[in-house]
Amino acid sequence: MSNPRVIATLPVVSLTLAALFSCSPVAGQGAAARGMAAQGQQGQATPAQTQESVLPDFDTSRLVFSGTKALTTAPQVASFQNTSGLPLAVTALSLSGPGASAFTLLSPPALPVTLSPGQTLSLPVTFGPQGQVGVLQAKLTLTDAAGRPSVLRLSGLSTQYEQSEGEPPLAQVVQALGYGVDVGGTQLLLGTSAPLLGQEVAAPLFRTVGKGPVTLKPVARYSPDDLLTFGFFTLRGGQPVLNPVGVVGTHQEQTLNPALVSGGAAFDPGTEPFGLYVGPTAYSATSDYTLDRLNAGPTRHAIRIYPLKSEDGAPLPGYLLAIEASSNGDYQDAVFVLTGAEPAPAAP
Repeated sequence: MSNPRVIATLPVVSLTLAALFSCSPVAGQGAAARGMAAQGQQGQATPAQTQESVLPDFDTSRLVFSGTKALTTAPQVASFQNTSGLPLAVTALSLSGPGASAFTLLSPPALPVTLSPGQTLSLPVTFGPQGQVGVLQAKLTLTDAAGRPSVLRLSGLSTQYEQSEGEPPLAQVVQALGYGVDVGGTQLLLGTSAPLLGQEVAAPLFRTVGKGPVTLKPVARYSPDDLLTFGFFTLRGGQPVLNPVGVVGTHQEQTLNPALVSGGAAFDPGTEPFGLYVGPTAYSATSDYTLDRLNAGPTRHAIRIYPLKSEDGAPLPGYLLAIEASSNGDYQDAVFVLTGAEPAPAAP
């Protein structure tokens, strides 16, 4: 275990009670709790103050970075908002974990810093693997004057170089995104044969579940460069009717969480079963479908589907779609997360 890398820490010289305590009375104690409140100078009771057990969370649970081993990424911003009704004194910021040396907190604030109610502290972070390859993980910990921590996970995927054998295996892509899915191997090439691999499930078609929208979000792309259309299809007379949802932009071909140039992630397929697809590109002349019989390209089983799981293996709502648009079987040409849907029953 590596020692934490302390960014900055200073003692608080004069700390008010407002930085340590919340003004909400303990539930269920009513007048008894209020009667214990301190008296103001004019003899009027002030609200009872009780210390909260935990700090507010960062605005996200994880920042995910990707790049080649010799480069440093553009910064991503971790935001911490004081959601309490009282001032909050931040006294320490630290980076820890086995991959801590790959992450840098840019221009950390002079500490201590007191956040007014509703105020946000913005912390830019970069990823520079310095020659290391693979998944590098760390934690950014913010601590207040009472010693209470708020932790943000940092995850970076570093590759040897772009394209071909320099790309990461699907297993590393999944790990960097914070999932604990067994994709069937840790090697780059998983193979294109139809049998299921690892925790893969057979799901040629889906149906909506729950009241929220269905979403299909691109979370990785390691392929040649070109626009990539994705969406859902329904069947009419056994043939697919395509419904585009979004388009991944150019210069987003060797990265986690690629950006869109049009469309979005949410869609409404209605009540009938639907499948998912990605469109043709300059490097792959045919569309790829979750329904194998529609695939006319070099890989018949072009999309592998895995139930989502957390890092510790707990089930999560949604599915991971791993796509092989060519024929080498690495299945990270495009990777998506599907939510709001479940596999449809097989037709009788």
